[in-house]
Amino acid sequence: MAVLATMISIILFYLLVIVWSRRADIRDRDSQEGVLVVGKSWNHYAYEVTISTSKGRNSGTTANVAFIMVGENGSSGALPLSKLAKVKFNRGSVITCTIHLPSSLGQLLYLHIWHDNSGDNPSWSLDHVVIRDTLSDERWNFMCGEWLAVESDDGKTDKVIYVANISEMSNYKYLFLSNSADGLYDEHLWISVAAKAPQSNFSRVQRASCCLSILFSTMIANAMFYDNGKVDTSPVFFLGPLKISMRQLMIGIQSSLIIFPINLAMTQLFRKSSTAPTAAPASEEKPKTPKTEPKTATFSQRFGRRPSSAKYLPMPYQVSITSSMSTIISASVERLTTTESTFNLKKDHDTEVTSDNRKKLFYRCLYYLAWIFCFVSVFVSAFFTLLYSLQWGKERSEQWLLSFFVSFIQDAAVSQPVKVAIFSAFIAFVLKFSMEQREKLRQGKTQKTRTDNDGERTQLTEVQIADDDVSGDDSQPLQKNALEKAKIKRMKEMKSSEVITDVLFYSLFLLLLLMVAYGHRDPIAYEMTKHLENTLSLSPVKYFNEINGWVHFDFIPTIFVGPWYNGMAPADSEDGLMIDRTSALVGMARLRQLRVLDGKK
Repeated sequence: MAVLATMISIILFYLLVIVWSRRADIRDRDSQEGVLVVGKSWNHYAYEVTISTSKGRNSGTTANVAFIMVGENGSSGALPLSKLAKVKFNRGSVITCTIHLPSSLGQLLYLHIWHDNSGDNPSWSLDHVVIRDTLSDERWNFMCGEWLAVESDDGKTDKVIYVANISEMSNYKYLFLSNSADGLYDEHLWISVAAKAPQSNFSRVQRASCCLSILFSTMIANAMFYDNGKVDTSPVFFLGPLKISMRQLMIGIQSSLIIFPINLAMTQLFRKSSTAPTAAPASEEKPKTPKTEPKTATFSQRFGRRPSSAKYLPMPYQVSITSSMSTIISASVERLTTTESTFNLKKDHDTEVTSDNRKKLFYRCLYYLAWIFCFVSVFVSAFFTLLYSLQWGKERSEQWLLSFFVSFIQDAAVSQPVKVAIFSAFIAFVLKFSMEQREKLRQGKTQKTRTDNDGERTQLTEVQIADDDVSGDDSQPLQKNALEKAKIKRMKEMKSSEVITDVLFYSLFLLLLLMVAYGHRDPIAYEMTKHLENTLSLSPVKYFNEINGWVHFDFIPTIFVGPWYNGMAPADSEDGLMIDRTSALVGMARLRQLRVLDGKK
């Protein structure tokens, strides 16, 4: 019964998780849709800006983000991305935008970035920003890793970030922590269901399905150990109400290690199938269709309002959003193993088209194979575990259930973190001594992606601002007074949240403490003690000469079992019991006399 109830509970919980996961996957896909292009496309100088938000809890922001690029030859002016294109800086998001300028800024010196502290969760943890000159392919890295929030150390929502040098970029501590954070939220299977990066193609639904397969594989692995018929003679210890033996712990750990390769193989199948080439655009599938002209609209038609000021936008603006996920350049995409883009710009080369089609078919086969592997493992494990459980009793089912939970905890708290730490340390060690090779590889990928983007330019829907609307938004960092007010409000909110969290935490701690302290005791222990105290009480004895009578008529008849109410002699099985036929006499009864001085008790 315990086995069947556990299976049904896990499946029902899985159904709830995939409903939430599907909605979260849709939100992630929408938040990463397209590359923002700002500025007149005929301007020859373009900068590709990639803004990465940290992956920690509540790292994203609901505020409007803007920034200024400053170089040796001048400034770009304020660029209010959130207001111009409704960009969302969610947790772990990687936003890529292309800035077209009338002239080059030269060597970039620093980046001034800020937000307006608006929305329900304005605090923002900025990880890093990468700016690339599309003409010279030169890159500038701006490492932040700090909060832009009124409750932070400096209490500011803006940050001036200078260009990072090669020693900062190749710092082992920075590389290890960066890869550890990426690995924890992407490689740790259990955590990544709720905390995966939005740009990762390994969806939450797929991750949750892998977790389900691991749980059921763990069940059958534990069941095989308990079917060998051996009697558990290992030492036993109590943890609150739980009775745990060393054999149960060893079975749980061994089962977790056995199913670890299955876990690794299944996740790799899903990851490889997620890197499938994106379908070619419509212009490639139908080459005879004439090219459609870009649609033009005014700023007011696009955003429903007129710009308020030209103070921070010194150049004409054009906003274009691509309709393909393939143009997103992000750190997670660079980590995948895809080696080519499927946007074939040479339509007359039939061999290349055939190669792309074969790759699509291969990745599609991997996709279906991963799902078949997942559900077959779940069904087979559930079926044979139920067959095993029919031979068990209540005690063995409870032992199996405890070993199952040990396997789950061992995988989630030991195997997965160790895997992440080992891979992170290895990657950081390799990257420390191969920054140049990594840069060349990144440049090669960027060049191919840029070629793909050029082939997609005909698919852009352009929104061009009319001459009378050539002005920007009055975005600027918050003033000191506004920051002080926002900080006071935010500190009150944090204090209230901290109090509620402390109350819940200490309530849970007290509950666990009571379970550990009293969970192994019999619930009627207090009543049993009171019963014995009342039965053998000396309270009726007031004087010394009454002791003998109390011993002969009260004490001795009480500690030995007597005849039944109808005079029938006690059975042999009742030897050693007391008069109540419930309490047992352990050892010989003894009376101890204490000599107490007058006035001292």
